[in-house]
This record gives sequence, C-alpha cells and structure tokens, in this order.
Amino acid sequence: MESDEWVCDFAFAVDIMQKLNELNTKLQGKGIFAHELYLEVKAFQWKLGLFAKQLNEQKFIHFPLLKTQSVTQESSDKYSSQLMALQKEFIRRFADFKAVEGLFDLLNSPLACDIETTTEELQIELIHLQADNSLNMMFESKPPFEFYASLHSKMFQNLKKSARNVFVLFASTYICEHTFSIMKINKGKNRSLLTDSNLQSVLRISTSNLTPNFDKLVNDSSQLHHSH
Repeated sequence: MESDEWVCDFAFAVDIMQKLNELNTKLQGKGIFAHELYLEVKAFQWKLGLFAKQLNEQKFIHFPLLKTQSVTQESSDKYSSQLMALQKEFIRRFADFKAVEGLFDLLNSPLACDIETTTEELQIELIHLQADNSLNMMFESKPPFEFYASLHSKMFQNLKKSARNVFVLFASTYICEHTFSIMKINKGKNRSLLTDSNLQSVLRISTSNLTPNFDKLVNDSSQLHHSH
C-alpha cells in the first residue's frame, strides 16, 4: 500500500472489474433475445476502445477510483495497452456472433429489412410478414421471442427456425446455469423421495414461463379431496 504504482494498479483493476460486472449482470436473465445481449457485448467492445484512448491521454472520467490517484504517463500507457488487449480478446471470443450479426439485425427489425438483399430462403416469408398489418402490430406489442414463437409454423417455418437458433445461441448458457441451481436447491433431506418424473417437472416449470391452467386441472380431475 505504500507503493504509489501498486495503488494505481489496484484502483484501475477495481474500476475495470466494476465495468465487467455491470456487463455480466446485463447478460443474465430469462427471456432476453439474443440480439439484445450481443448489442451489450458490441457496445462494451466500443467502450473499451474509448477507455483505452482516454487513458492514453490521461483522462480518467470513466475511472472514478483511478481518478483519485496520481497516475504517471507510463502507468496510463500500460492501462491503455491492457484495455486494447481486452478489447481484442472480446472480439476473438465473440467472433461467431459477429458472423451472424446480419441475422440479428433482420430478426430485430423484420418490418424494415430490405427483401431483395436478405437471405433468399427468408424472402417470401418476410413479404408475407411485412404485408400483414395484424402481424406488424403484434411485433410492436410483443417481445421478439414471443412474437416469433406465435408465428404460423408452416407459413413462417424458416423465420421461426432462424429465431429459435439465434435465441438458443445466447439463452442456453443461462438456462443451463439456472437448471443446475435448481438441482442444487433440491438436494435436501427429501431428495431421495423425488422421482425422475417429479424432478423433470420441477426443472421444466423452473426454466420456462409455463402458467398452469388451474381451472382446467380442477375440471378434469375425477376425484377431489376437499379435506386437503
């Protein structure tokens, strides 16, 4: 703690970890469409470039803890280089998503896309989509994943398939982590009483947006035990 350079390094680490934690929080959650998550990653890559340039110029507006220290030009250059390296690593790790960025844009704005320049297998379906005013209003009022799930399976087969693949691209990681958490919760003293069927039902309910139809369940029941 008596070393000014060490304190500056520590302040920089805390500031950048705070920004990484903020990004990590934005990438978590159920029901988020893939393009929204990719936009967060893409924006963060741009931010890293801005941060690197500003630190090189000894501008610390986005690094509040580091701003309180006496930072030498040598340290500023070091932090700038580290941020550039981090930006390159983000670009490398998300290269696969960069390759489907055009599909992200299409699924995010299907009503505004240019039919002639889009993928041939989607052209006819997009024409039907853009020509149907009821679907246009539905797209404006529903989250993307709900909208594409509601489309007619035969008429919009390729659009539904593309949306499903893109959504799973990001969402699968969250669902897997969430599922493991649920399984840990059920490792209590009564876990031996859980059958495979019961556990499967618990996991399905916990990782989906299913809403039980209680009225139908009651009406379909052949025998009710009112005492319970």
